[in-house]
Amino acid sequence: DEALRGHGAVLIDETGRRFMLGVHPMAELAPRDVVARAIHRERSAGHKTFLDCRNALGDAFAEKFPTVAESCRRLGIDPVREPIPVAPAAHYHMGGIVTDTYGRTSLNGLWAVGECASTGLRLADRLASNSLLEALVFGARTAEDVRSQSTPKTARCLPQAPKCFRLAPIPRRVRESMTRLAGLERNAASLCRALGEILAIERAGAFEPALLNVTTAAKLVLAGAVNRRESRGGHFRTDFPNTAPKGVRTFLTLADAEKIVDAALAETGEIHATRS
Repeated sequence: DEALRGHGAVLIDETGRRFMLGVHPMAELAPRDVVARAIHRERSAGHKTFLDCRNALGDAFAEKFPTVAESCRRLGIDPVREPIPVAPAAHYHMGGIVTDTYGRTSLNGLWAVGECASTGLRLADRLASNSLLEALVFGARTAEDVRSQSTPKTARCLPQAPKCFRLAPIPRRVRESMTRLAGLERNAASLCRALGEILAIERAGAFEPALLNVTTAAKLVLAGAVNRRESRGGHFRTDFPNTAPKGVRTFLTLADAEKIVDAALAETGEIHATRS
């Protein structure tokens, strides 16, 4: 909804109150993380939240935003005459796999581009402007680098992708745990509960490879969040709400993440319940 708010759409509750006016001087044009947390807090307080485009766009809605208009149509919503129900969301990866300027990672033969990559271009928020430009520039550079280094012979030697999940609910359980315990607002206790749930999900799924791809990414995000004892952009900790005077870019290996996970669970006394 960022583009819609840029065109003048406003956020309201079920009474028509513009709740962003009391949150930030820029109201709906506040930084993305501020807007997302404001919506989250309104919903947590029992309110419904909507994006009202009626005055800002009116009859021009479908012409200016055809994709959103089609999505609304499929859901039975007429954005010309009624507000659009909205919910907050969090970008978990403001960073990801460290790469060079050609998308190369530390693992030979593995390139990373987009939201899974850490190029240093994204900071405390994932913004549509720099993420789109990053995808265009690094996508082209990486594709050219892959082509220059790949041969038909090496392509045939690529490992097989992990098989699909045997248990369909498992990926959903990971998403639910991350959203509930490590979402827009998190703290040490909620992050440790999330870690415990992720470890339990791994056991329930018999550590199948496709599942481990998902849970490993979740544990890296959780370990990074546990380790960063401040709030910065999309990472907001209620137990450390202030932003440190100087931002520090941090790097974690899988081994680092496992150590942080074990230390965090040991601190809370949950390690025996989750590792046994």
